[in-house]
Amino acid sequence: MTIGEDGITEADVLVHDETNPTLAQMLLLMSASAPLPTAMGIIHRVERPAFDQAFWQHKPKDRRARVLDLLRHGNMLDRRSDKRAG
Repeated sequence: MTIGEDGITEADVLVHDETNPTLAQMLLLMSASAPLPTAMGIIHRVERPAFDQAFWQHKPKDRRARVLDLLRHGNMLDRRSDKRAG
């Protein structure tokens, strides 16, 4: 498609916004319903904190203490000999 040919204007072109969930859904359905090109790249983007940031922000002192306790007391996978486990 070329803008200016066959009466096509900029108003006829949709520019993808990866923060718009409706446009993302339209792109995904487009390739499934007809022989159209498959959408590639970032289809939908949501701004959220990284997992490690969210992990430490929720009760940071409690979690930090538990993680440090596990790291300081031997084999953290073998809890059979751990008196605290039972």
